[in-house]
Amino acid sequence: MPKIIKNLKEKILISAMELFNDFKYKDVTMSGIAKKTGIAVGTLYNYYPNKKNLFVDVFKMSWEETFTKLDAILIENITFREKLDNFIEILYTETANRKGLGEELLKVDAFKLTNVDRSNGAFGIRKEIYERIENIIEEIKKEENLSVNPNFELRFKKNIFDYILAIIKAFPDEKEINIEYLKHLINSALI
Repeated sequence: MPKIIKNLKEKILISAMELFNDFKYKDVTMSGIAKKTGIAVGTLYNYYPNKKNLFVDVFKMSWEETFTKLDAILIENITFREKLDNFIEILYTETANRKGLGEELLKVDAFKLTNVDRSNGAFGIRKEIYERIENIIEEIKKEENLSVNPNFELRFKKNIFDYILAIIKAFPDEKEINIEYLKHLINSALI
């Protein structure tokens, strides 16, 4: 008689998230996920027909936690500049902590998101990040009565997260100075 495991889909997602966080996508296997979950590979395939579908669900679940943290910043009773600083710190930390899940975002072209509606996987996550960044920048502009050159504004908003991704990749072991540099760079551009 087969054993019944409560909340098996959730356990699969948690096991897969741990593996995808620690390893690159290509290095994670369905059999490895099944083993970590404590189930047979066939059982895993009953829930997910392939690794890609499982990865998309894990990716979304992983970033939902980050979005909850980012949304909490927006309701804090601090200036929007302080919110932007906190936002940068959380985005940096959350992205850096996800090896495989963070690297996946590097593959998305920021400017393709302006004209293409992609709501799945890395495109959808990156689009949500951009929208939150745009909202904070708009609030800073209102709060401080700033005018940003419209020719530069789109590039600036879309590239904030790209700066974060690039600095993580270029200096992976220098978190504190990376975060301070990013805060300085981004706040300096908003003069």
